Amino acid sequence: MNTLLKNLLILTFGVLTVNAGSIATVDEQKVLSEYVAFNQAREKVLASVAPIQEEIQKMQEEITNIIAEAREADATSNNPALDDKARDEARSKLIGYQTELQNKQVQLQQFSQQAQELGQNGQQQELLPLQQKAQDAVKKIAEDEGIGIVLSTNSVIYVEDALDISDKVISELNK
Repeated sequence: MNTLLKNLLILTFGVLTVNAGSIATVDEQKVLSEYVAFNQAREKVLASVAPIQEEIQKMQEEITNIIAEAREADATSNNPALDDKARDEARSKLIGYQTELQNKQVQLQQFSQQAQELGQNGQQQELLPLQQKAQDAVKKIAEDEGIGIVLSTNSVIYVEDALDISDKVISELNK
């Protein structure tokens, strides 16, 4: 039985050794980070969302200010040292702040949804086709070089540098 296991291991190692030339790896993150058209498209998507992100940030600041003013009005409305008129004015302000806060929160949610949709649309229209083009370039290089298997470097613990085709893919994409 021990001999059978040894023979099986030797056979497996032999097959892997014979086919080792038909295995390669590619660093997908490196490919996309050095793929000029992909980076230009990503910048375009980010630029399309940037004005909405700025507006969202302004709204968040406004909400923070409204909350601070509402807390101050709440403290004033509960101050026993003030007369009834001053406390009633503070309560009235507090109600106004609460209404304004609710409206701003609804606006913020709408803008956030809009930014998310815009980003998703940009990714689908701009980035996904370029990611597919990168996969096609990997396939082309693999076919040209007789490579039967291409693994992501993310899923490989160790690989010789000579088996990494990332730079070839990047060159193909940036022609």
